[in-house]
Amino acid sequence: MIRASLLLSGCTALVLSGCATTGPSGPSPIVLAAGAAPMGVDCAVMEMTAEPGEAAIGLTEAQSALMGHWVQGMWESGVCHTLSVEDIQADGTARVVFANGPSAVAPPTARRVTGTVSESGILRFTLPDGAEVSYALDGEILRGVLRRDGTMSPVALTRG
Repeated sequence: MIRASLLLSGCTALVLSGCATTGPSGPSPIVLAAGAAPMGVDCAVMEMTAEPGEAAIGLTEAQSALMGHWVQGMWESGVCHTLSVEDIQADGTARVVFANGPSAVAPPTARRVTGTVSESGILRFTLPDGAEVSYALDGEILRGVLRRDGTMSPVALTRG
């Protein structure tokens, strides 16, 4: 059963800096979101109630490190964001909850989606509207990039 709940999480100021090279699996979210940093401003994000499970045996350390709740994110549009990595299987298949706060044109949303995590720890998935999202751990910060309709928005999250 999926329940929607309201979670207060901090927001993030975002500044896109530099440009990234494209590797075998696309641009690095670490490079693309390098200028994003936590600010500590609270905002509401609706997310599905989700508890992370255990990572599957046979995952790399980089894959396992993504497990859990990630909070304090804000897209360039000012919309707050959280991510929960619920499950990662031995083949790299991941189940995540992608949640955004309200915007001027949309209510808060939360979606459970399936993606993949590379052996190097890059999480990628496509949202139902066709937006492509990728994340990678940079020290204690999870950096992400959303690409939709030729535009790109970076985000940085901390473990929550």
